[in-house]
Amino acid sequence: MLSTKEKVKILLGSDKDLPEHLRFMMREDPGDAKANLDENPVMKDSESMTKEEKKMAKLAEKQRKKELKLIKAMADEEKRRKAEEFERANPKINDQTKSVKRKSIF
Repeated sequence: MLSTKEKVKILLGSDKDLPEHLRFMMREDPGDAKANLDENPVMKDSESMTKEEKKMAKLAEKQRKKELKLIKAMADEEKRRKAEEFERANPKINDQTKSVKRKSIF
């Protein structure tokens, strides 16, 4: 796998600091990495973007946030489900903790 630093160097086209096994990748297909950079509206400067590109970038950011929210909700649901399973599997421990909580409240 490539490190983030190596990926950035490939995208920007500076291969002087890259190891030899990565330099040949740039020589074979130097335009693809730069073309991908041009196609990705998030990677461009916001000043040089057109209105449509800005709109698409905002929509992409909103979609990414929705996906992160969904992933977090799924993780929370999984934690809750595991906690319930643990309580059902260990009723003795559960009863002890409830009695301790009651005593500490009064």
